[in-house]
Amino acid sequence: MSEEQVPAIRVEIAPPLGTSWLRHLALSVVTYGGYDLWRLWDPRMTYRTRLVAVNRVGQHFTLFTAVDAEEADAKRARLERELEELAVDVWCDRYVVPPGFVEGTWRPGRSGHEGLGRRLLYPDP
Repeated sequence: MSEEQVPAIRVEIAPPLGTSWLRHLALSVVTYGGYDLWRLWDPRMTYRTRLVAVNRVGQHFTLFTAVDAEEADAKRARLERELEELAVDVWCDRYVVPPGFVEGTWRPGRSGHEGLGRRLLYPDP
């Protein structure tokens, strides 16, 4: 494919971020099982399938989570249809995708949802 034929952004289904069993065990013991209840809400998208936008450089940006594969497929079909119908900048504004993500100049540390560790590893210039 030539550079003109490659889409600026595509939507993919990504596996959960996950955590090691040792970390999960330690957090469950320290919180007396509270961690297991907390992870049901899954605010950090650790245990659920994610829908991500992927740019030409291969960077991923998390858009949504899905409970099961059917929901993920439905959301992906909707997002791809909207991406075909709308201009890329309008689509990015709708789903709060950073402006530099499309060009490939975006770094994960610039977004708050990527966590404090990433912001410390990739400080803004």
